[in-house]
Amino acid sequence: MRRYLRLARVQNLPTAVADPAAGALLLASREGSLSAGRLVALAGVSALLYSAGMVLNDVADVERDRALHPARPLVVGEVPLARAAILGAAMLFLALIFSMWIGFGAVFVATLIGLFVVLYDFVLKKSRLPGCVGMGLLRGLNVLLGMSAIFDEAEPIRELVHDPLLCAPLLMGAYVTLLTLLSTFEEGKGARVGVPAVLVAVSGIPIAALLLVPQPAAAAIPAAAIALFFLWKASVAVRAFDASRTGLLVRDGVRAIPAIDGTLVLGHGSWIGGLAVMALVLPAILLGRWFKGA
Repeated sequence: MRRYLRLARVQNLPTAVADPAAGALLLASREGSLSAGRLVALAGVSALLYSAGMVLNDVADVERDRALHPARPLVVGEVPLARAAILGAAMLFLALIFSMWIGFGAVFVATLIGLFVVLYDFVLKKSRLPGCVGMGLLRGLNVLLGMSAIFDEAEPIRELVHDPLLCAPLLMGAYVTLLTLLSTFEEGKGARVGVPAVLVAVSGIPIAALLLVPQPAAAAIPAAAIALFFLWKASVAVRAFDASRTGLLVRDGVRAIPAIDGTLVLGHGSWIGGLAVMALVLPAILLGRWFKGA
């Protein structure tokens, strides 16, 4: 079982769950209440979609991973390649089935995510810029998945395109686009300049969030902490550059996703919801230590 959990990157599931939770809480704070059952369903759909993406990612990258990630389950033969492909497809299917319980909006967004998961894993990531934008789009859609659950009850989902809360998925999309760009420097080419530059750009995302939320004072402390964290990482990369640590920087950035999500929720006046989303950083760190090297 452990090998399948490693294949699905279970240590990153709290970061995947944080996105739709934040999206739902943002709209619920304005449109109405959010049932616990619907929140759990959103978490399950997001976890299935994310795990499917990770499994199919390794299926597509098995030859590349022999050099860059030799300990991954498909590379060492712990999981057969064909079985992994079937598992990834099955999780995509289950995510769509479960999304039907939430509503039409969730089915629509989950279907988009499923299509882009396959497109990213097998086509987009072969090119640098399309791959980075594609991954950012997936994470932005994940936030939108949470919003779609509330819009099914409040008003038609098509009205979301006119909503100022759309800045939340856009910011998360930009953040993950930059993290994905950072990951492209793992092989070392252009990394000495590229890594610090991308980290500085990443530090601007929480600052941008403060400019877009209605209650910036409520989100100021976590936003400043996140920005300073990435600026510190950038300064370290300038002073003592080590291309082999790029993967660790990406890992830290992924673990910070619940903090970004929580900051957005705090900035919209939901203290309990924002802190709860931010708390998902802790299981991400703990699971990361348990599944180190996955």
